Amino acid sequence: VQKNFLDAHWDIVGVGGQFLDIDTENRTLGLDFQSTQPEIISCCNHAFFSLHHPTTMMRRSAIETIGLYIEDRSCLAPDYDIFTRMQAAGFRFANVSQVVIKWRLNPNGLTQSSAIAQTQSSHAIRQWGFAQLLNTNPNQARQTARNLLMSFPVGTWFDEKLHRLLPGEDRAYLFDALKQSSDPALYFSALEYLILDWFEDKLTADVSPLVDALKANGFPWFAHQLERRYGLLSSDTDYPMDTTVLSGKGKGYQLSVLVPYVKIDNDLSERIANVRDCCQNAEIVMFSILPDADDFSTQVYEDVISISSSTFGNSPWEAALKVASGNYLAYLEPNIRFDPTSFFNAYSAICEGLPMAYVASDRYYLEALDESGMPYKDPAPHPKWTQDTLLGKERVILSGFCHRRDLLEDVRIPLLECGVSYSYALVHALAHRREFTVVEGKYREFVPAVNLENRILQRFKEHMLNWYFDSALGSLPCHTVYKAMTASKINALAQQMDALLDTGFFYLHWQNKQVILNFFATKVNVPLRFKLYRQLVERYEQQVTTALVLEGRIIECLFCKIYYSLYKYITRLQKFNLSRGINYLT
Repeated sequence: VQKNFLDAHWDIVGVGGQFLDIDTENRTLGLDFQSTQPEIISCCNHAFFSLHHPTTMMRRSAIETIGLYIEDRSCLAPDYDIFTRMQAAGFRFANVSQVVIKWRLNPNGLTQSSAIAQTQSSHAIRQWGFAQLLNTNPNQARQTARNLLMSFPVGTWFDEKLHRLLPGEDRAYLFDALKQSSDPALYFSALEYLILDWFEDKLTADVSPLVDALKANGFPWFAHQLERRYGLLSSDTDYPMDTTVLSGKGKGYQLSVLVPYVKIDNDLSERIANVRDCCQNAEIVMFSILPDADDFSTQVYEDVISISSSTFGNSPWEAALKVASGNYLAYLEPNIRFDPTSFFNAYSAICEGLPMAYVASDRYYLEALDESGMPYKDPAPHPKWTQDTLLGKERVILSGFCHRRDLLEDVRIPLLECGVSYSYALVHALAHRREFTVVEGKYREFVPAVNLENRILQRFKEHMLNWYFDSALGSLPCHTVYKAMTASKINALAQQMDALLDTGFFYLHWQNKQVILNFFATKVNVPLRFKLYRQLVERYEQQVTTALVLEGRIIECLFCKIYYSLYKYITRLQKFNLSRGINYLT
C-alpha cells in the first residue's frame, strides 16, 4: 500500500500510516490515528510526532540528501530529528489510511525508560526546526505558529508530557514569533492572546485582565465563574440567568429530535434519514449553529421544521428549544448515527417513566480505514458503561440522551455565551445534575479527520464548564484560594457542597473526586461530618485513606476505615431487607 502510494505521489518522500497499540501480552489497547494530509502533517510536525518511525516508508534519495541519521547518541529522538531535517530541506510527508503495524508499548523501551531525556531531545529538535522555518520563511513560520496555537490552545499530547516531565519548558517560541511581529493583532485578538496566556499558566497571579476582556466581549457568565474560581467573589454568589425559554411542556409531538448542523452535506442528509428510520413519528427540528452556515432548503427535506441562520437571532439553540413541541427530547449531532434498537430502548425507557436514558457510543475514525475501506472502529477495551465511567472518561455526548422535556427547567447555563459550545454545556448539565439510566445498545460516533481551526474560545469555554460542574457548580475555588481560608469558611464551603449534593444538581464521579478529595484531606476538620466526604469514602475508600496518610492524618484514616467497614456491613444487611440495620446506619 505504501509503495503504491509513493509510486503515485512523486512529491511525497515519506509515508507513514495508522497503527494499533498493543501491550506485552499482544492485547490491543487502541487505535492511534494520524492525519493523512501533507499540509497538516507539516504543520503538526512543529508540535509533535505527526509521522511515526516504525510505520514509515521513505525514499532512499531523500534520506541521503540530508545526510542520513544523526550518530550523536545524546540525541534520543533520531527519528523525529531526521523527519524535521528532511522537512526543513523542503521534503513533504503523508500517511495512508490503512493500519500498517501493531506497536507494542514496552515498559522497558527507550520511550519509557529514558522519558525525560528523550522528551528533552524532542523539544530541542522541534525548537530547532521552527527556528529554521522562521529564518527562511518568517510569514509561513508565524502562520504555522498561529495554526498550532489556535488548533491546540491547551497544548498537544507532547506539550502535556513536556509540562509533566520538564516543568518550565513550554511553547514560548511560538508566542514570541507572533508577538514580535510587526502586527501581532493579525494573528489573534486581545482576548485570544489572554486566553492562551492563561492556558500557559501566565495569568494565575492576576486574572483580572482576562476577566475584564471577557466582560467586554460579551461573556459575563464566564467572567463571573473565573472570578469565583480564583476567589475574587464569594463562592456562593451565582450569576442570575433567565432560563424561562427552556421551561414549559410539550405542545404537540410526543418526541422531538433536535438536529444541529453547520452546512448542508451528506452527513446532514444521512442524519435526517437516520431519525426517520429510528422513530418515524418524531418531530425533527434542524437548525444551523453558525451565523454563516448554509440556510435550510425546504425542497431538500420534507416534513422537517427548519430554523435558518437568518431568523434565529443570537441563539440557535434557544430558537430550536422554543420551537420543539415534544414532551420528550433527543438530539442527533454531526457525525453521530442512531442505532434503531438502541434508540427504541432509550425511548421506551423514558416512556415507561424514567426521566433520562442514555445510550453509549462506539467510535469510528474517519481518517483511518479497515480492510473493507470503512471507518476503523476503535478496538480499545472499555469498562462497563455507567454514569460514573462515562463522566470519568469524558465519553458523554448529547446525542446519547433521551429525556423528559421538563428536565431543562433545572439547566442553568448561559445560552448566548456558550454559542457553539452549548451542546457541550447541555450534555454536562444533564449528566451531572441527575441520575441517568444507561440502556443496552450502542450508537455510532464518527471521529472527524484531524484539522486546523480556531478553537481558542471554544476550548476555554469547555475548560471552564468542566471546572464549573466538577467543582460543585463553581462552589470549590482553586487550591491556592481555599488553602488560605479560615476554618469557619472551610466548614461553610463543605456545608454548601453538601446542600448541592442533596438537591441532586451535583454528581460525584471518579474524574472530579481527586479535586474534592484534596479539599477534604488537606483542609477539613472531622470530614466524616459531611455527606459528600462520606460518599467519597463509600465509593473510593482506598484513594481516600491514601490521601489521608500522605497528609499525616492517621487518626482520620482510622475513622475512615471504621466507617467504611460499617458501611459495607450495613450494605450487606440491606440486601436482606433488614430494616433494623438500615435504621442503624441512619
